[in-house]
Formats: sequence, structure tokens, C-alpha cells
Amino acid sequence: MKPTPAKPAGLASNGAPPQRDGNDGTASAFEAALDCIISITHEGIITGFNAAAERTFGHRRDEVLGKELAATIVPPAYREPHRKGLARYLATGEGPILDRRIELTALRADGTEFPIELSVTRVPTSGPPMFTAFLRDISERKQAEEALRVRHEHGHLIADISARLVLRGTDGERESADGLLTSVFAGVARHLNAEYYFNFAVGDEPDTLRLVSCAGLNGDARAALGRIRYGEHLCGIVAQTRKPVVIKDMQHCGFPNAAALCAMGATAYAGYPMVVGDRLIGTISFATSRRPCFSPEDLELIQSVANLLAAAVERDRLDRALRLRATQFATLVNEAPLGVYLVDTDLRFMHANPTAMEMFGEIPDLIGRDFEQTIHLLWPDEHADEIVAIFRRTLETGEPYASPERAECRKDLNTIEYYEWQANRITLPDGRYGVVCYFRNLAGQVLARNAITMSEARYRTLVTVITDVPWTMDTGGCFHTQQPSWTSYTGQTWEESRATGWVNALHPDDRATIQQEYADSRAARTIFQSRWRLWHNPTQSYRRVNVRATPLSGLGGEVEQWVGSCTDVENQLQADDQLRAAESKFRAIADNIPQLA
Repeated sequence: MKPTPAKPAGLASNGAPPQRDGNDGTASAFEAALDCIISITHEGIITGFNAAAERTFGHRRDEVLGKELAATIVPPAYREPHRKGLARYLATGEGPILDRRIELTALRADGTEFPIELSVTRVPTSGPPMFTAFLRDISERKQAEEALRVRHEHGHLIADISARLVLRGTDGERESADGLLTSVFAGVARHLNAEYYFNFAVGDEPDTLRLVSCAGLNGDARAALGRIRYGEHLCGIVAQTRKPVVIKDMQHCGFPNAAALCAMGATAYAGYPMVVGDRLIGTISFATSRRPCFSPEDLELIQSVANLLAAAVERDRLDRALRLRATQFATLVNEAPLGVYLVDTDLRFMHANPTAMEMFGEIPDLIGRDFEQTIHLLWPDEHADEIVAIFRRTLETGEPYASPERAECRKDLNTIEYYEWQANRITLPDGRYGVVCYFRNLAGQVLARNAITMSEARYRTLVTVITDVPWTMDTGGCFHTQQPSWTSYTGQTWEESRATGWVNALHPDDRATIQQEYADSRAARTIFQSRWRLWHNPTQSYRRVNVRATPLSGLGGEVEQWVGSCTDVENQLQADDQLRAAESKFRAIADNIPQLA
């Protein structure tokens, strides 16, 4: 025979709840228990129903005592299995759910189903068996688990998109920006279970958008949206205001611009601007008829994707500009009658244009050769030593050198030649220094009239990795849930960043100003935009980030939370600084070249 389990505290010997006569301490414990306690007979009839059960299931005790448990709190789909399980136990003494903690679905008085954690024990009696069930509503735990699961999925999706943006074009043909956006949006729409999505880019004409990609529209509808003006349709409102438009009830939202989507049966909509700095890049929007609304986690994902892709489009624009300038530089260098060559930190030839190659004449395999050795092949030792010394000094100090007109005998040709030249230090792609030399043969060469622009090789230091750190705050400016992306970027633990602890990741000189700016935005309920210096744990340094946060309102119109993100722009800003410095340097070089004439 199976051992008889001990009788739970708070139950009478017959399995019924203790009488509440004010003198029995177990009766008080039964009523004060935080978990639901329900007692039933061997026929499944309810004999005990404590206060927690009343609150959880919405039934009054006097309404359910004497009723069948299955018909009261068990969903219809599970009632018959419940009855059969009870009958099987009475016949065989075997009960698979006894003395175990399991998760099931229960039914409230209003007909809604919810998850519970259940433990059932048999109460020892001299007559037929009786049972006591201990139940706990685990809806909040399940919701938290689901939110965490969704956040992890979103995090993986963002990581995949980031990797694709970084690696695109490294293997085979470079994917176009429009093609990349189309495939990324299709993947995000599948993840959101949204059958409609729209991606617009800023058009060529002022205040217009052009449709890049969409889903869920027929040919005529797609053609009608091919080009729209700011303010037209919901996407046009997003572009015009540069603010998100989030609609939870499309059929009753009151937006006249939403009529077309309502006609297609859409129930929820979320549209976000794609912005880099002060520049509008485009808009992204998702709509669905498969769910009543987009969750806060979904909105975080959409905003993060908008920020990532806006930065990717901007990077693509900068990359095209770099390639164009590199082409212009190559054209100027290679077609100019001015000779140009470059040596590295070890004084070995890295590059020489056609005019320079003519000057070096019959010397084979010039690129990679030792500069000092090569110069001594061309000029007398005294003049060659002077040239090498000048190159070394320029390399070490950064001091430019401009040679006056000079006649020297070429040792290899035994002829008198006339040259003037200039040497400048330059930063190489690997971060080290080199020396670039400009020269012309006064015997027949013509001084180049155009400035020499920067080379692509020097300025390819623009880092292509995009880091986005999404986060949420409550209306008091506090982290109220764990922020995995924030932790990964700043290194702050949850205990360090929770509440207002996140402020400690900001640069000390910025904290007071940023807190005041953020407080002003929260008070005005406007989008918050700023630039912070945020601690970056992997590099152990403060890095500049663009910050954007949006207030999300509940059904009553009150702001419930703020959703924001930090986009790392440190490398882009450094690249911009390099670009401006290089332009200034080469412009100065070019301005000085005519003085050699």
C-alpha cells in the first residue's frame, strides 16, 4: 500500500476547510494563505474555497461550495480528461498529478483562461478519499518569460542584421542599399507576423518620399504609393513630423490617412522615421491584421531596425562619396604631368604614378624597392644622401620640405636634369606615417593646375561596425527591467544600472546636463534627442553616441514608458574629422605647388 501523505495544515480531518469560529488558528492560516486552496471530495465536489481562490477565480465561496470542480474552474477542453483522471485514481489508486507541481490552464468566472501552477495532495480520511489543491496564478511569470524570450529573439535578429550590414559586399558583388533594405524588412515583417510593410526613402524632389519596397499590396496600390508627399498617408505623417506613429486600433483611430489600411483589414500599425543626426533618410512601417497591436518589445525592435538601417544608408552614401573622391584622386595623380610617389615608414616605394615611373626609368620592380638604394642609383652620392636625409626628417618630424629649382647630373643617364620637388608626411591606411613626394621635370613637364584630393587608401579607416543599444525607461527616468544591450555595451550589471544607476555610465561632465534635458523631454512628452559620451566597456573608453527616445502612451493617453536607443557614432565622427583634416592638408599642398613654378 502507498504511504498516506500528511494532512496539510489548515484542513479538518474530513478534508473540508476548518470552520471560521475565530478560535482556530488553522482556519486563519487557511484564509490568509496567498495561494489558492481548494478542497474537493472523491466525486470532484468543492468543499473548500479560500479567500485567495475567490480573488483569483472571481467566484464567491458560497457560489461554488457543493459544485463540481471541473464545471467551475476547468476549461471545457480539459473537463472530461479531469473527470477520467479522478475516476482512474479511485479505481486504481494511481494519480499522475498527485504530490507533484505541474502547470495547467484554469478558467475564471468571466470565462478567461489563464496559466496556473498546481499541486494536489490526498487528505487522509476514514471514508472516501478527499483532495486538496494548491494553486497559484502564474500569468505574470509567463508574461515575463514570454517578454524575455521575445527580447532574446529580437536581440538575435538585430545581431544578424548588424552583421549583414557590416559584412555586405565583402564576398562577391556588393549588395545595393535598396536590395538590402528590401530583404531586411521582409525578414523583420515575418518576425513580427505582419503581412504589410512599407519602406520609403527621401525622394529627389523636396518633401517627397519614394517607395523602396513593400509587401501586401497589389500592383495598382503599389503604383499609387510609388511617390508621395510629406503628410500623405501614415508614412507621410511620419516623414513630416519625424516622429513615430503607433496605432493600436486601426478601425477607430480617427486617422483619415489610415483609411486604405483599414479597408485591407489592418488592426495595428507602427511607423518610424529613419534619421541620422538632423537628416531624414526615410521611413519604415509595419501593419497587421493578425494581432490586435504591436507589443512594446516589437516597437523597440522596429526602432532599433530603423536606427540600424538609417546608419547603413548613410554609411553607403559616405562610401560612395569616398569612392568618387578616390577616383578623382587617381585621375588627378595618374594623368597629371606632375610626378608623384609614396614611400612607407620603412622607406620603401608604395606607389608611383606614370610620370614618376618615367623619371625612375629602367629600374625594375620599383614598388617595394628600398628608397635609399634606388635614389643612389639615380643621383650622385652627395645629392642622394641629401634627399634621403630630407625624407627621414620629414618622416620623423612631420615638417614638410620644398626644394628650389635645382640642376643635377643623373648618374644612370649621365645627363643634366632640372627638377623641383616637395615632400610631405602622410598617414597610411595602417596608421603609420609615410612620405609623399611631388616633383616635376622643368625640362618639359607642366605643373598640374588642380589640387590633389585624398586617396581612398588613406581614409578607409571609417569603421563599418554599427552598434545600437536599445533601452526602456519608466516615466521617472528609471530602468525598471533588465537591459541586456546596455549591459553588453557599458559593462554595468543590472544592480548597477537599475533605477537611475544608468547615469553612472555617462561621462561625469555630462551627467547633470543630460539628466536635465531628459527630464525636460519627459515633462513636455516630446521625443528626446541628444548626444552622450557613454562608457564602452570593450574599449574601456567613453564613446560618443546619438540618443533618441520616444514616449509610449497607454489607452488613456498617459505616457506609460519611454523607448529609446543609443547609436555609436564615434568612428563615424572620427572619420569625418580625418576627412576634413585630409582635405585641408591636400588643399594646402595643392595651393603651394604653383609657387614652385
